[in-house]
Amino acid sequence: MGANIAEGSGDFKGREFIRFLNIALRSASGVDNWINLIKDGKILGTDNTSILDVIKTENEQIIKMLIKLIHSQSSFKIKYSKLTT
Repeated sequence: MGANIAEGSGDFKGREFIRFLNIALRSASGVDNWINLIKDGKILGTDNTSILDVIKTENEQIIKMLIKLIHSQSSFKIKYSKLTT
């Protein structure tokens, strides 16, 4: 995620920067999916669920920040399930 934002903010402006932000948003959404799969499959065991909950919360905050940044950079609005509320 961070690499996409850094790359996009380098020489790109406008639509190109928004494109990199959207790539970062998709990556963050993928992380959220992996966390859910790990928790549901009990891959790490019950001792690590609190760590996953913390990571999930942090990732959700990143998603919200990316959505706000994309909105501030563009004239269109994106919808991302319950996390936009």
